Amino acid sequence: MATPEALSGWPAARSYQAQALVVLRGEADQHLQAAQLTSGWYFQADGPPELRHRWDRRLAALPAEPFSDPHRPSHARVELVAYPESVTLTTLFTSAHWQENDLLPAEASRRLGIPDRDLTTDLPRKGHLP
Repeated sequence: MATPEALSGWPAARSYQAQALVVLRGEADQHLQAAQLTSGWYFQADGPPELRHRWDRRLAALPAEPFSDPHRPSHARVELVAYPESVTLTTLFTSAHWQENDLLPAEASRRLGIPDRDLTTDLPRKGHLP
């Protein structure tokens, strides 16, 4: 297994480390908002289908919970599989540049790899981030 020091040379590892530091630096409110938003998308019938498909694949890769309904994942499991997208949104919500930018939904869509029409109504409006 690779150590964090060994992974730090990889570009993807550096970006994940930087994103994780955002949460560690006391941006808990923004991360909570992002986690609630992503888990809400999973449980909504009209949530972004690209994300739902991605999360369903991740859920299928997890070991089964012995005492749960296999057709209805728990909120904890959904938060686990949606964590990468929650961290991505947290970095946008904590960025001074994006807090006051009208293009936040488009940038969030680009970073998440989904059409921005799916996010425009769900993301906080300019100046309304925690």
